[in-house]
Amino acid sequence: MKLINFSWVVGLLIFFLLDRLIKNLVWNSSVEFAGEFFIISPYLNQDGPFSLPLANIIMVIITIPLLIWLVSLALTYFGQKNFFSFWGTGLMIVGGFSNLWDRLIWGGVIDVWQITWPSNMHFNLADVLLMIGLCFLLRTYYQVKKVY
Repeated sequence: MKLINFSWVVGLLIFFLLDRLIKNLVWNSSVEFAGEFFIISPYLNQDGPFSLPLANIIMVIITIPLLIWLVSLALTYFGQKNFFSFWGTGLMIVGGFSNLWDRLIWGGVIDVWQITWPSNMHFNLADVLLMIGLCFLLRTYYQVKKVY
């Protein structure tokens, strides 16, 4: 059983390293692709999520307590053996920590992908992990309880 528990943590670490690798690859090389609706190109996003006009320092101040809360929540889910909720919080921790890392090092989040339709939306793997983690938690929270 401990090996299974360890594999969950290793899986989250792999997602973190994959996000860092993709960001570094696109940021430090000439990797670019421009399709009709999808672009791969480095972009330093100094705003908040969904392009909210929030200063980088405000985002750092907000992110740190949120990550601490998510870690405590993940430990609770892990102790309860609620691995679906643990995975959701874990994905959010990985995405949040990776974006926090960018904010502390670069002064903004390194986005590598852009969807041009219906609007210009820049994002990275960490953002995708945050959204998937949130969906996992919402599914758990709003899960319909069957009555027998």
